Amino acid sequence: MPLSDVGRRMAALSVMHAENGHPSPTEHPQVRKLLRGSRRMNGTAPVSKRALTKPELSRMIAATGDDLADLRDRALLLVGFVGGLRRSELVGINVGDLTLGPAGYALKIRRSKTDQEGAGRTVALPYSTDLSLCPVTAVSDH
Repeated sequence: MPLSDVGRRMAALSVMHAENGHPSPTEHPQVRKLLRGSRRMNGTAPVSKRALTKPELSRMIAATGDDLADLRDRALLLVGFVGGLRRSELVGINVGDLTLGPAGYALKIRRSKTDQEGAGRTVALPYSTDLSLCPVTAVSDH
């Protein structure tokens, strides 16, 4: 079981015990010592994924067709790439989150992994000189 799963389960146990008026077993010195030892042996660094490159994106876009699903996929790929969005941010977009201006779209990200309170942020999606890689054109076509 990955250490992240262990941590999540320990947190759940701690909350359940606290809600029932019991001390958390996860605070016991032997449990803490065991977890520290496991972290030392296994490490805790997250596994990073390689970012998509522009040539790879171009090949993906070229493989799409002109039906509605392909237009949607093209728009999502370009918005995600140009906006530097996480998958969770991309799937959370609503049409009302986009505002078209003279320089392109302003996209309101309502919540993200690094913004748990939901303060939000705005991401610029500018026009591109390469129309095949332009997020504004792709969204407008959809």
